[in-house]
Amino acid sequence: MEYAIAHEIEGARANFFRSVKINENLCSTERTHRTDAWTNAEIIKMGKSSLKMWSESKKYRYSAVYMIMIYTGCRIGEVLALNWDDIDFHKKTLRVTKTVNRYTDYDTKRKIMEIGKPKTAGSNRVIMLTDEAIAWLREMQKRNLQTGCCQTGRVVETQGEQITKPDVVNNSMKKFCREIGVQYRSSHTCRRTYATMLLEQGIPMPEVSADLGHKNLSTTQNSYYKRRRDGEEQLQQKNAVFLSTAVHSRKNA
Repeated sequence: MEYAIAHEIEGARANFFRSVKINENLCSTERTHRTDAWTNAEIIKMGKSSLKMWSESKKYRYSAVYMIMIYTGCRIGEVLALNWDDIDFHKKTLRVTKTVNRYTDYDTKRKIMEIGKPKTAGSNRVIMLTDEAIAWLREMQKRNLQTGCCQTGRVVETQGEQITKPDVVNNSMKKFCREIGVQYRSSHTCRRTYATMLLEQGIPMPEVSADLGHKNLSTTQNSYYKRRRDGEEQLQQKNAVFLSTAVHSRKNA
């Protein structure tokens, strides 16, 4: 229920199980695997390693997918459903109108994966692309061409024409992170990292929330912003904020 509320899944408005006292800790919103974001140093290392490994040995093609998510804030299903027609490099825009959905057909017991509507109405959005986002989209385009994966017009393609499975990307990233010495985190960490980087640098909350497709600003603030700086860094930032005011006050004393 907490997951559904935090991610604005339709129909989930409140967790009534909070009032249940048996095993009440199971309703806790504190889950360690959902509470972090990559540091700037890790992002830089991931980006440099991705480019180096691809240029030298054509390894870890899908590492570019994680970098695209870090610099756009898109969900993995949204990126895997993207077509090149959804991207306007001239206007620097990316349209999110669909996502990869996975479910089980309980009649046949088959696992189904298809491209359909995004998770919520608010997930339909247009994202203004930064230079880094454009660079990684171009990198993905180049990798597709070099491997001959250009049949469907999707941004992320397999060697065939099937939809790329999220697990394929995630498993590739686990190996990539292990090789470069960076702690692996789930694909959703990319969205938290995107939000955290922008909010740390003063980008207004409504702007970040719109990029993520959140209906409520509280979702962005409470579930996606993750404090990354240590105490010393926080102190330096606070000193910078108050320094000019303090100097001006002393001069006029």
